[in-house]
Amino acid sequence: MSETRSRRGYLDLLRGLAVLIMIEAHVLDSWTRFPDRQTRQFAYAMVLGGFGAPLFLFLAGVAVPLSAGSKFRRTGDRSAASRAVSRRGLEVFGLAFLFRLQAWVLGWSAARSLLKVDILNIMGPSIMAAASIWGALTTVKGRLLAFSAAMLAVTFLSPIVRNISILSALPDAIEAYLRPVGGLSNFVFFPWAGFVFAGAIVGLVLDGLRTRQQEHLANLGFALSGIVMT
Repeated sequence: MSETRSRRGYLDLLRGLAVLIMIEAHVLDSWTRFPDRQTRQFAYAMVLGGFGAPLFLFLAGVAVPLSAGSKFRRTGDRSAASRAVSRRGLEVFGLAFLFRLQAWVLGWSAARSLLKVDILNIMGPSIMAAASIWGALTTVKGRLLAFSAAMLAVTFLSPIVRNISILSALPDAIEAYLRPVGGLSNFVFFPWAGFVFAGAIVGLVLDGLRTRQQEHLANLGFALSGIVMT
């Protein structure tokens, strides 16, 4: 849609909101005195802070079809568009280790902390997976079904992955990506990667719209659906 090819400002606003929520969560968690942690206000603040990570992952997923679709329309090369977005996911994955290295150097922590799995460790590979799905399929319907299947698979397999004994044979550094491992997992693929695939569904819908009115109606529909589901 010629009207909506400009940057979607509301997505930038949501990204900014996610940043503010993340800052709020980390600052209050780090600087609140123990007696004040027992208050209702602190509990509410932590509930709000819990929305930051899902919002970050969801918006990362939204960006996958939007970015890939934009690159495809410019170049006409679906594979190149998919690879470009996958490279972005790889960059995010690399940044995860760079930030972990920085924290290790500044914090004088144990070397084991370099293997800790945080949100970027999950976001990067999930972006790569979503971009690969987008590139492997050529129709909107096929991509919608694939993203939905991936989201549901991650969601419903999470309880199984959390409890299956065979995964205990994996090295801790690998198991920590799949399910929580003490001292190594802040985030894990199951279920957090599901937010990226859920976002990709929304991004795919947005990328297929052709007028601002259609986009407004779609976002209204998303909002109403969210209200109904809650």
